[in-house]
Amino acid sequence: MNKVRDRLRKKLEQMKLDKIPKFEKWDELPKELKLECVNKLDFKTRWFLRGTSRKERSLIDSQRFDFEKICLSNGSMITATYLDSDKKGHEFKTCSYEYQQLDHLLPLLAYMLRRCNIREFRINETHPLNQEELDKFNKLVPIGTAHIKNLFADEYNETALYFLRKCWKQVDEVHIFAYGNQNYFKDLMTVPAFDHALVFKTADPASPGVHVRHFLPMIENWIVNNAPVGKKLVAEDINPKTKNSFLLKFKNRVIYQGNIDVGYVIRLSTNHPYKHILAGFVQLHNDVFYCTVVDSETELSDYDSYLC
Repeated sequence: MNKVRDRLRKKLEQMKLDKIPKFEKWDELPKELKLECVNKLDFKTRWFLRGTSRKERSLIDSQRFDFEKICLSNGSMITATYLDSDKKGHEFKTCSYEYQQLDHLLPLLAYMLRRCNIREFRINETHPLNQEELDKFNKLVPIGTAHIKNLFADEYNETALYFLRKCWKQVDEVHIFAYGNQNYFKDLMTVPAFDHALVFKTADPASPGVHVRHFLPMIENWIVNNAPVGKKLVAEDINPKTKNSFLLKFKNRVIYQGNIDVGYVIRLSTNHPYKHILAGFVQLHNDVFYCTVVDSETELSDYDSYLC
């Protein structure tokens, strides 16, 4: 009797297996299975598959790829790092065949910015984009569509400003080295992504002794437009003697000023009763100006934690 049961069970299992569809070609796979496969692909394979047909391009574009870091350097090289499903790190690198010609990389870079999530986008030693490159890139990546969380620029120039304009509004941090260009802040103030960034860090090692007046419009904007708690400015290579300009500008809003362990601190009121602005001139490895939006209940004993 047991043998009969075993034969019957095996026959039923085989009948079930025979009903399972068998696929011999990629095109025969249903979309759901293709997506499962795509999610297991490394970036290079995914990019090549995207170029095989419009159908596959649409499939690839429907799944955003996550990059840990993308670095654009020398105007002709892209280096990207990402984690696979097992959290193992990988690197993808490509460069233009013509030195300092970005044209060859535009489709790839546009795909990365438009269809991928980028935790950190870094711009190193780039040459200014020419008008032909700008026209091509503008069609591929409209303003405000790049999902970049943190943007770093080793030098402020038109290229850095250009890519900042491409960022969406959910930027966490922007880091820019000025290198003597102290008028750059006016340009940044016109960019929506910069206005929405929670943290802005800058330094000017080429021209130490930067005047605090360059940052006063940003702080005034925080006061008037109800900036969120935690919004922060960190400016290195500042001239500490220019704090008098800061005090003069906001003299009617000063709640507290004085020296604490880390440096000279100034607390300002805002148009919102539950928010204050805490500013500090701090001496570290160089002179640093900190400014951050804090809760109005913040105690004097907590100031140090905000100015570091």
